[in-house]
Amino acid sequence: MALIVFSLVSVSIANAQYSNRTYARNDQYNSRYASKARGGAAAEINMLQKQARERIADGIVSGRITANESKNLLSLAEKIEWKENQYMRNGRLTNREINELKKDIHHLNNLITRNLKDHQTSPVDHNARRRF
Repeated sequence: MALIVFSLVSVSIANAQYSNRTYARNDQYNSRYASKARGGAAAEINMLQKQARERIADGIVSGRITANESKNLLSLAEKIEWKENQYMRNGRLTNREINELKKDIHHLNNLITRNLKDHQTSPVDHNARRRF
């Protein structure tokens, strides 16, 4: 009995530890084939939103996006997500809604790029990740 409990616990720990790993190949696969899959439009929109948020986070960590810029960019990302949730109330997205969300995300990505390239920087704490 103890052996069964031990094996179940070790399997669940391993699953929790490795289940959240994503690989670049999966992202490439998702970006290439997401629109062909059932419900692919929503998956593609979610993937684009995730990529935009990752770009914002990378800019914050590197210090290339200031606090005010990040506040504005994240606010815009939240508005896009809210809009998507409103559109998804009926369980699907129309072509018009998909195009509008993609246009909004494209605008967000343009703003992210502009904020990354301007010469405003914020101080970076290089020791922030070292927490013992």
